[in-house]
Amino acid sequence: MGRRLAHNMRYILNKQRKDGRKATEAHHGATKADYYHIYSDKSLKTHQDAATSFCKWADDNGINRIDQISHDVVGRYCLYLQKHGYSAWTMKAGITAINHIMVYTGHWDKKEVFTASRWNDAHKGNYDLQMKRKNRGEIMNNRRLTAAEWRKENSRLYSNNRRLIDTVRAFGLRRSEACHVSQDKYSIMANSFVECNGRLYCFVPYGKGGRPRFATCRRDMEKEMRRLYQPRIVKSIPTEMEDIKAFRDTFMKKNRENFRKNNYVFDGKVSGDLRFHIQRQEYAQVRLVEEFHDKGRNNNKQKTINEITGNITAFKAVANDLGHGRIDVLGNYLSK
Repeated sequence: MGRRLAHNMRYILNKQRKDGRKATEAHHGATKADYYHIYSDKSLKTHQDAATSFCKWADDNGINRIDQISHDVVGRYCLYLQKHGYSAWTMKAGITAINHIMVYTGHWDKKEVFTASRWNDAHKGNYDLQMKRKNRGEIMNNRRLTAAEWRKENSRLYSNNRRLIDTVRAFGLRRSEACHVSQDKYSIMANSFVECNGRLYCFVPYGKGGRPRFATCRRDMEKEMRRLYQPRIVKSIPTEMEDIKAFRDTFMKKNRENFRKNNYVFDGKVSGDLRFHIQRQEYAQVRLVEEFHDKGRNNNKQKTINEITGNITAFKAVANDLGHGRIDVLGNYLSK
């Protein structure tokens, strides 16, 4: 492998992670990419793995310096991945990592980043040089549906998995947070549900980036969740990350035997046809209406996301409930 290139790429990505820790507000998301910061350790690992794979290919093709990387080089690399059966997501990961490095080092402007669509437009008429959009039709088909429409069109699937889907809807959980799929990432337990001052919460020990959180239950689903689970009454919910991590330490100790016996609420053996993101999307929209009602929509500093304007504190509360903690990412959830 081109050790020098790989070392330089890893150094740049590590520096962006350090910058991301110091940043007060993220600027990437649905509409605005940020190639100067990396905001989680998980994202750092994804970028580093993608960069390592690229460097192996680059070394075989005589590329050992960052200034040798061009759109043509990235395009040839993506076509190599495509030819060898790698998924569109692997290609996208490689593109994103390279864009991070090229923009951060000043070799490319933000407007000059490599995209598959730009490459295809530049090579129209040459089928052999076209990057295929694998699974794109399926993705767009899923996105055309709201959560309610999906449940209606997939009534039998929803009926067979109602407890799981409704729990996801109620607390805005990811698949990995609700279903136990890895020994390294603990999902929710029977005692993950707590009640404080009349509100119901679900404690997620390991969310995005390994961060724990308390997800607030939608008010319209509290009755159903209380029927399904027996929440513990607590006097207060920690809000600072240091305190939430301390809560997790205690939670992990209390559940050591449950973890050993895999006594999770849901295991990972669920249908791949279940759609979790659109349930989280519905959750975000319902919770935002609740927060606007509770906090007042027009008081405090205002924020507009996807043409929705309201109290910035409400946006932050929903972002925290989703596990992002960054309001710009809500753009992925506040449109159909």
